[in-house]
Amino acid sequence: MRDDMGTERIKLQVATLAELGVAGPDGLTAARVARRAELPEELVTRLYPDLAALLYESVAGAIERTIGRAVDELPVDRSAPARLGLLCQQLWASLQLPTMGSIFRLVDVEDDRHGAFEYLLEEMLLSRPREAVRSIVADLVRSGDIRLANPEHKAYVIVALLFAYGLWFHFPSLYPLFTPQQPDKVVSHVLLVTLGTEPHDRIMAAASGRTLDQRT
Repeated sequence: MRDDMGTERIKLQVATLAELGVAGPDGLTAARVARRAELPEELVTRLYPDLAALLYESVAGAIERTIGRAVDELPVDRSAPARLGLLCQQLWASLQLPTMGSIFRLVDVEDDRHGAFEYLLEEMLLSRPREAVRSIVADLVRSGDIRLANPEHKAYVIVALLFAYGLWFHFPSLYPLFTPQQPDKVVSHVLLVTLGTEPHDRIMAAASGRTLDQRT
């Protein structure tokens, strides 16, 4: 019975994220989630009397499986340049997932009386990648790979640009003046405009396992 309940909760979370992407947080209802999950509506209301709890649980789990995994699965045995390039690539890959398109719908939530989603988006979605990028950029400065007057600000900008491109990727009409980039060029572009040509070249080469003289 416990396994069945776990499976049903997972189905409900997947359905919630799918409906969030279609209807947005204001249009989310127990009936829509139940229909999408192919489960009785009574089950939804019994397990989650407050639908906001289901939404929060669904989004938190999805962030952990995408952004959290991108940070946690970064190889620790690679050089700082390689780690920064790989982390940016993994973050960008996560940001392109349909799940993230659904989560970005929460950016427009206005009636968040308890600050639940503000915390979720700020602390879970942004803080972990910011801290990870900040740590690697600090390593790059200490090792002499790059010289920066304000490394913390650069780390902040790198993450901010990646997430801005994530919003643009899912909702291009919201950013008509945003610099267009092919999806496979976004990481390279972000590192180039934030760090400059030489650090960009070194980071991209290290991330791909090449040396600078192997560039094509």
